[in-house]
Amino acid sequence: MDRPAAAPGARLIITDMFMPGPCGVDAIGKLKKQHPGTALIAVSGHFNSGQGLSASEALAAGADRALAKPVKRAELIQAVAELVGAAVR
Repeated sequence: MDRPAAAPGARLIITDMFMPGPCGVDAIGKLKKQHPGTALIAVSGHFNSGQGLSASEALAAGADRALAKPVKRAELIQAVAELVGAAVR
């Protein structure tokens, strides 16, 4: 992926911090610039491992939430509901 993308009008973006192409921090910055006002959740299996980027770095880059994988269903549902203000099941 050369450039992070989201569907026009998206209210929420969920992205991994480690993927081919731009690093997660760069991707978050680009997505927030391209889609101001869109909520963003960063996920990673490395937040609690001491390897790579931390959750605080994802938040500092502009993520609204940073969730460690494996993400618990209830945790994801709560974050989505808080960020988009909608009932989620």
